[in-house]
Amino acid sequence: MSPRKPVVFWLVVAVLLAGLGAWWLVSPPVSPEGRARHGIEAVGSQIAGVAVKVESSTLDAEGRGEIRGLTVANPKGFKGKHALILGEVRTALDPATLSRDVVVIRELRLVAPEMHFERGEGGDNLALILKNIEASPGAAKNKDDGPAAKFIIESVVVTDGKLHLSPALVAQLPALRLREIGRKTNGVSAAEAGKQLWRALQANAATVAANHGAPAR
Repeated sequence: MSPRKPVVFWLVVAVLLAGLGAWWLVSPPVSPEGRARHGIEAVGSQIAGVAVKVESSTLDAEGRGEIRGLTVANPKGFKGKHALILGEVRTALDPATLSRDVVVIRELRLVAPEMHFERGEGGDNLALILKNIEASPGAAKNKDDGPAAKFIIESVVVTDGKLHLSPALVAQLPALRLREIGRKTNGVSAAEAGKQLWRALQANAATVAANHGAPAR
């Protein structure tokens, strides 16, 4: 697997986690894993309009990988430090598609995400991040990098999620499953895939918040 490909893949995973657009290439640290982490943080923060941090990322030759310690900060004006804390993401992709125009991700599994709902003057924090993502055209393209990759994500599974509504109130989030993202159009951009997942995550959280007496907007 070329050094560039793990970067592409993990940037897409970051998009799917936090709705973050991404591009093929970022400034190269000492290893593909470090480069991927740098890309998730730098490009992800640019697209979401908030700081994105990652502790580590791995991707083996069989297409199995993990991201650990991903956090998405709150927008300015909110009291809490984070909008999303995600300890682990498990992935499986078809390694044979990494050299093709459309990369197939078999499964993306988000394990025990913790979302923090907070109401502000302009709406809630999760909706504001969604607005940032939808307003962003994506990361700038390097003219020498070639065409942008497209992706098909066969299955996205989010389990054991929690929604923090206040220091004293934590609600369980329903399991979330999305299928065949990009299948009908023979692939979607990383940014579009991310938008679809973040919309689903935000809507899930807003419904739970409303059921517990917090306004969804």
